[in-house]
Amino acid sequence: MTLQGEDDINHDVLVFMNRLSDYFFAAARYANMLEKHDDILYRNSKPVFR
Repeated sequence: MTLQGEDDINHDVLVFMNRLSDYFFAAARYANMLEKHDDILYRNSKPVFR
């Protein structure tokens, strides 16, 4: 069940949250690069969250 399935959500908020998550993902990858940590390659995220 998703929040959007439960209630109406402002479209602009959804777009902002999506862009913010993209930023955090890119920032984490950049931080890993600076610290010389290997990236984890995700082909399918389902097993990651089980």
